[in-house]
Amino acid sequence: MSSKISRLCEAIIEAGWLAALIIVPVFFNVYSSRVFEPDKISLLRSIALVMIGAWLIKLIDGGGAAAPLPASATQTPRGNLWRQIRETPLIIPALLLVSAYLISTALSVAPRISFWGSYQRMQGTYSTFSYIVIFFLTLTHLRSRVQLNRLLHAIVIASLPVALYGILQHYSLDPLPWGGDVKLRVAGNMGNAIFIAAYLIIAFFVTLERFLRSAGRLLAEQGGEIADALLVGSYVFVLVVQSVAIIFSQSRGPWLGWFAGIYIFVLLGLIALRSRATRRGAGFFHWAWLGWIGLAVAGVAFLISFNLPNSPLAALRSVPYVGRLGQIFETEEGTGKVRVLIWEGASQMILPHAAITYPDGTPDPLNALRPIFGYGPEAMWVAYNPFYPPDLAHYEARNASPDRSHNETFDALIITGAWGFIAYVVLFGSIFYWTLRWLGWVRNRQDAILFLALTLLGGLGGALIPWLALGDLRYLGVAIPAGLILGFIVYLTISAFRSDFTLADDRQPGAPAARHPLGHRRALCRNPLRHRHRRHAHLLLDVDRRPARHRPGLARPFGRGTGRGDVCGGRHAVVLQHAFSVCGAHAHGRDPA
Repeated sequence: MSSKISRLCEAIIEAGWLAALIIVPVFFNVYSSRVFEPDKISLLRSIALVMIGAWLIKLIDGGGAAAPLPASATQTPRGNLWRQIRETPLIIPALLLVSAYLISTALSVAPRISFWGSYQRMQGTYSTFSYIVIFFLTLTHLRSRVQLNRLLHAIVIASLPVALYGILQHYSLDPLPWGGDVKLRVAGNMGNAIFIAAYLIIAFFVTLERFLRSAGRLLAEQGGEIADALLVGSYVFVLVVQSVAIIFSQSRGPWLGWFAGIYIFVLLGLIALRSRATRRGAGFFHWAWLGWIGLAVAGVAFLISFNLPNSPLAALRSVPYVGRLGQIFETEEGTGKVRVLIWEGASQMILPHAAITYPDGTPDPLNALRPIFGYGPEAMWVAYNPFYPPDLAHYEARNASPDRSHNETFDALIITGAWGFIAYVVLFGSIFYWTLRWLGWVRNRQDAILFLALTLLGGLGGALIPWLALGDLRYLGVAIPAGLILGFIVYLTISAFRSDFTLADDRQPGAPAARHPLGHRRALCRNPLRHRHRRHAHLLLDVDRRPARHRPGLARPFGRGTGRGDVCGGRHAVVLQHAFSVCGAHAHGRDPA
């Protein structure tokens, strides 16, 4: 029985992750020098410290490191600590990422900056560990359906003012005089058009899940309540506002992620309808999924032809909004040219090279280790100058040195080296794998091997094809994640063609339930559209770092995973980490203000 102090500390911890979800995305300070990024980071760091303080007080009070499971959950022996760590999905990949940051910080060319973060961004190891601390505290203290609903509602609520502010900017109703153009491409509370779109596509799918759940209750045979009707209307309004703001951002990368997320979301729903239609003899829904795949293939073909030189669709590139989709492969002008030039230098940094020189003339003594462990967080701008392409000075200020490569893969390789990149890929690969396993899309060893083979072949092909075609590694950072995601989507599509394939919650009555990897039955929701993790995979497609950064547990199940019948067993924990990392998103672009 926990004491009042322990329960108070648990309440403070929950208030911390809710505050991070609601306040951090909305907050910015026009009276500071940078307005957005350092202010959001400082706020998030402070929230993490308060949560740690509450956890320590709870620990001293004897409340335990984790919140107790609900009384309805049948608990099983937890075993030793190593067994819990080994058997809890995503914990080991998260710890690998922690080790990569610790090593790269210790070996950094600028250790103090790597730990605390630069003055402009504050995205050092301290900030990364703040994200991870909130992840672990959420992992160990989110235990009930009520808590889960509060978390999801917080994401939806926080996204509304962000989206509305972006729409106000588009119609020139913003009272603040920003230095950049926030009408053509809105920036909202994030300070960058890419960041607001990346944040909103995450909130969009959470809102869509809430809408479907409320609509399901409203359309149930026993009839819904007035509150359900009001919720459905509210969610529709929020979805429309989010969609309009995403479109007004005119950010190509988030748009692609949005489209990919919608494809997978709808595919899951149609697969569920296929299973039920087979039992009820409804022919249309039995084949609707196939038409959806065909429509997706046609959409991909359109995008490719739209971006080819001398395309017959070239006239559409002058059409507002639609024309942005015809500039995906733009590399000879604008921001595309700048990024390619930065990637040219970044590709040289990650390969063996002559030692860089410190200001006092001393060569870097750890040069041989740089490809393995990197230069350290926030240290790219310190080490980049020897690799600066001269042509870049024609597109950016001559005295400016890039502090980010505008690419997640290159950033991981530069700041944490090959070790950190491997940890990063293992982390995201684990998220996708466990998501599919909990959904029933990976049912046996053969499925796991096929999933692993397709994703690895996709990533390997993405790395080799540009290198063989162009002879350099400039596009390595885009090609690898694109290949990994392509392999992931191909696996999902292949799974949909299986005649015996059903989602986890659509088995015939009496069929054995899928078991959680820790041994307890999953308490999955009735509507398979609730499962949102895979929609967030699209964040890797964009060449800029998204708010998918620094979240070691999108798909972690709530609870310790030791009880049978856990109220949130098998659920996707730490979806909130997406919103926490709105700060992290700012680390990889330039504010328009």
